[in-house]
Amino acid sequence: MAATVTATASNTTPRNGTPSRMSAILNPHSMTVTKRSGKTCTVVIRYAAQARLGQAVFHWARASIMHDPKSRDRYKAFRARGHSYGRALRGVADRLLGVACVLLRRRIRFDPDYGKATAA
Repeated sequence: MAATVTATASNTTPRNGTPSRMSAILNPHSMTVTKRSGKTCTVVIRYAAQARLGQAVFHWARASIMHDPKSRDRYKAFRARGHSYGRALRGVADRLLGVACVLLRRRIRFDPDYGKATAA
């Protein structure tokens, strides 16, 4: 997963890209195209993204809801609000991509205990 995301990010990410911009590039489901013509307005998913990358992000999110409590809670919250399975996974994937982009930008490793209060 990391190799696919890193390879795609290195080829398409702007030098001073923000996490939201990087997430939009890396997540093929997050970018939409609006087509307007007269009275109609249609919003469709952008299909110019790589299918392999979309599959990698999908499986990353699917595996994370099984093993990561934060991702599982986010998934359950989406489902409780009535979102479909795919939409809930895209919400989890957006969070994971956001975290990955921040870690890459700060050049630090992932710490699952980051932000937790330590008992002294």
